[in-house]
Amino acid sequence: MEVTLVEPYGYCYGVLKAIEAAERARQEDPEKPIYCLGRLVHNEKAVSELAEKGVFTLVESSPDLGPLLNDAPKGSTILFSAHGHESRLESLCLPLGLSYIDAACPYVKANAALGKAKLGQVAYIGAKGHAECFAFLKNVCPIAFFDVKEGKLTAYKEGKPLGAIAQTTLSESEIEAGLSVLRSRYGEMRLLAGRCPETIRRQKEVKQALKKADCLLVLGSNTSSNSRKLLELALSSGTPAYLALGLEEVKRLDLSPYRRLALCSGASTSKQEVLRCRDYLLSL
Repeated sequence: MEVTLVEPYGYCYGVLKAIEAAERARQEDPEKPIYCLGRLVHNEKAVSELAEKGVFTLVESSPDLGPLLNDAPKGSTILFSAHGHESRLESLCLPLGLSYIDAACPYVKANAALGKAKLGQVAYIGAKGHAECFAFLKNVCPIAFFDVKEGKLTAYKEGKPLGAIAQTTLSESEIEAGLSVLRSRYGEMRLLAGRCPETIRRQKEVKQALKKADCLLVLGSNTSSNSRKLLELALSSGTPAYLALGLEEVKRLDLSPYRRLALCSGASTSKQEVLRCRDYLLSL
C-alpha cells in the first residue's frame, strides 16, 4: 500500500501548549492534586496519558462546568481547557480553595478578545454545545449566533453586528453557510476572525492529498471537531474515509480495497501515534 502522510500532523500549537502546561504544573509540584476541568483536549488517548502522569480529568456531562469544581479537593490546581472556558469559573475557584491555570489556545483566546473588544456587537458562527462555542457565547454575549449543526440563526439582541467571528475548528463551507444566513438577515457581513492557521492548513493539505488518494484515514477522536471536519472533507468529495483514534482501531479496519491511502491527523493526536500508524500501514 502506498501511504501519503499529510503534513502538518501531530499536536497543533494550542494543544501542545495546553499539554505542556499540564506537564509543567505536575513537575513543579509533584504532590499537588491537578484536575482538568472537562477534557483538556478532545482526544481520549491524550487524556489517558495525562492521567498516567497524575493529571486527572473532571469529566463533563454538559457544557456548564461550574458544578464540577465542587468535585476537586481543596488545594487542587484546576486546568482550564484548551477550548476556552467561562470567565466566571475563575472567580468560583478561590472560595473553594482552588488555584487555576488557563490552558486555552492562543487563537481561541484571540477570537474571544476580539469579540469583547467589539463590546459583543458581533455575530458568532459555531457548533452549539462545543466547549469553544459555549465559552464564547457566555463571555462575549454576541448579538446573534448561527449554529452550524442545525443551520439555525438566533438573535439575542437588537442591532446589526459589526461583523462575524467563527469557531476556530470549523470548515470553510460551514463558515460560508453561516455568513450567507447572516447576510440575508443583516445585509453586508464580513468575517472578522475564524479558523486558526492550523485548521486552515490541515484542511487545505487534505484537499490536495485527496486528488491522488483513493482513501483518507484520519487519526483523531470522534469528539474532536477538527478531526471530524477532515473526515467530512473526504466524504463530501466522494472519497472513502475513516476516523480512528489510534493504532488499535486502525488494525480493525479493512483497508484491503485501497492502494493509495492519505493519512492525516486531527490537532490533538500525537506525532508518535501518527508514526506508529504509518509504519503499520506501510507493512500491509
